[in-house]
Amino acid sequence: MASTTSIKQVSRDKARAELRELVIAWATDADTHLATYILELGPERSGAKSRCLCPGCGGPLVAVNNAKTQYKVRPHFRHHQGANTKDCAIVAARMAILRTMTDLGWIDLPARTRSTSIKGLDGRDYEGMASRPPERVRVIRAEFSDCAPAVLHLEDGRQITVLLRGEAAPTDGSPHTGAVVVIEVDDPAVALMDPQQLRERLSLNAGACWHQHWDDAAILDEATSQARETAIDHLALAPDGLDLPSDMPAELKSETVLHYVVKQILKEAGELRTPEDVVYVEAESEKRCHSRTWRLPEQHLALSEVELEKRLGLTRPDLVCNATDTAGGHSYPRLCIEVTVSNIISQERYNRIRAVGLPALEIDLSALQGRITRDRLKYLVVRSTYVKKWLYNPVLEQQSRDLEKEVKALAAAEDEAIEEERAERRRVNALPLQEVAEQYLEKAYRYFLLLQDTSDAWPAAGSTTGMAIAEAREDLSKQANLLAWKGYPGADEEDFLSQRGVFEALLSLKFDRGLTRKLNTGFQVLNALVTGGKGIANDLTPLYLAAAKAFDVPMTPAQQAIVEQWRGEVIERIKTFKGSYVRSSVYDPLLGALFPELREALPRTTGTHFVSVYQKHQQKLQPPPRELQPREATRATMAATLAEFRHSMPSWMRSSGFLSGADMENWIEQNPEQAKALGVTSIKDKKRS
Repeated sequence: MASTTSIKQVSRDKARAELRELVIAWATDADTHLATYILELGPERSGAKSRCLCPGCGGPLVAVNNAKTQYKVRPHFRHHQGANTKDCAIVAARMAILRTMTDLGWIDLPARTRSTSIKGLDGRDYEGMASRPPERVRVIRAEFSDCAPAVLHLEDGRQITVLLRGEAAPTDGSPHTGAVVVIEVDDPAVALMDPQQLRERLSLNAGACWHQHWDDAAILDEATSQARETAIDHLALAPDGLDLPSDMPAELKSETVLHYVVKQILKEAGELRTPEDVVYVEAESEKRCHSRTWRLPEQHLALSEVELEKRLGLTRPDLVCNATDTAGGHSYPRLCIEVTVSNIISQERYNRIRAVGLPALEIDLSALQGRITRDRLKYLVVRSTYVKKWLYNPVLEQQSRDLEKEVKALAAAEDEAIEEERAERRRVNALPLQEVAEQYLEKAYRYFLLLQDTSDAWPAAGSTTGMAIAEAREDLSKQANLLAWKGYPGADEEDFLSQRGVFEALLSLKFDRGLTRKLNTGFQVLNALVTGGKGIANDLTPLYLAAAKAFDVPMTPAQQAIVEQWRGEVIERIKTFKGSYVRSSVYDPLLGALFPELREALPRTTGTHFVSVYQKHQQKLQPPPRELQPREATRATMAATLAEFRHSMPSWMRSSGFLSGADMENWIEQNPEQAKALGVTSIKDKKRS
């Protein structure tokens, strides 16, 4: 341990120079062999009668000024002339400190700390440290003789050797007890200090450090044990119970330790969390891909009956156990666990694992790099699912087989349906359009008649009427598909099959009776259509009147007169109001296929046709154009030419005042040919003419 002493440090040469000039205040009593301070001598022991010896060289000393109360030179001991005084001051200082310790009756012992390190399998050093705390102990006796170390006898029976190390302090070969404390004393001035000054210095305990401690062996064992535990915790040393061959490579040793610890962790923990896994299967039909997904969720398994390295057939899993799902999910009476460090599982080994037929989970630690502690490894192995995957799981395999069977059946059924549809298309394409259309009208007739009873309230679900309507609607949809195959889509749309739609109205006129309306004749239906809502201004009125004529709806003479009056009003509105009777023609191709009688009337009842009728009528109403005079003809030609070249004119020419001013003159000069074509001349040309 490095010293933190506050005693002044001086160089070796300077200290020796000072020693030659210094005197000492402490000596050894020749009678008692105890350390004696100069002022402890009475007058009778002054001068050469001091009976004191130098603690350094052992020679007799002269007591100077010991009995005086006033003096110019402070009291001290002095060697006789010619004596060798080398290092005597430091030895005297050492003796003075030991004497003071004995007088005080205690000594403060510093803390003792030992450290050591162990090299791990990964090549890193793992350190350990152990210590004993500082303590104050009572001294009952001190043994000191010449230059030998002092031995302090403590109250608890222990002994401690105190080495006061300075220029003359013994360093090698000095006998001492099991505990040795070193106090640095390099300042010769200590030899001149009085007891009070020494006590103050000792109370600081500044320069004391252990050279040897009673428990050094035990402290070092503790430090070594701590270093070993640290290395084991970092998986850098084989734990107890694992013997590694001395000739095994270090890298393989590290892998073996990691592998061994994982198995021990699982056996001790008795629990494990497994990862989620997904089964995805698909099968393609001619039209699309059918797929199904099933998820095995994360599971918390309780492990029991754990066995290590148990052979099962041709494989020997790292661990075999009974695994029970704590949440009541899938449990595994025999679960195999494989731990992978660097030797990845080959296809051949994978096949052997699957051949056993037991669920097998892999814990893959090959991605771990750098240091990892046992606690971190335990978290990864027990709690985390990051490093785990299922090698084989009978539950997943069964689900995969079931889902594969399901999607293949779906794909096969769809392919069969596609083939049936193709056959049906071929059959339908061979049928005449009129036959398909007539069958559709018959099914629509039955469907609309059933809806007649729902005008007040829709039938309850499951009722006879409700089931009949649903059956009729489904039958109608099938027939609508045939029309679509024939090239006439839309017959299955809700707008087309509306209870108060165009198709229902035309079908009622064709069959001369109300279908969804409770009316008995076709004329009654026509009357309701023309007089209801907007009346004669209804956009569909021309179509309904044309249908009544095409279907030859039975009417009395009076009814025919009314219809003729309606036709006259419709024609008058068409001629008078532009944009009258604009209806949607989206279903016209389909209506023409269903009602061949209307094919010619349908295009003549559209808004486009009526606009042309309006325009022709308006042209007849215009007076014939009069013959233009020459000047007017020129203006007309000019206007036509101006319209032709208007896109090339500058912006100022498009304004109302472009035919005057300086701008006009400039344009005529820059564009003489266009001005000539327009018949525009400049003012200058007009003046010349």
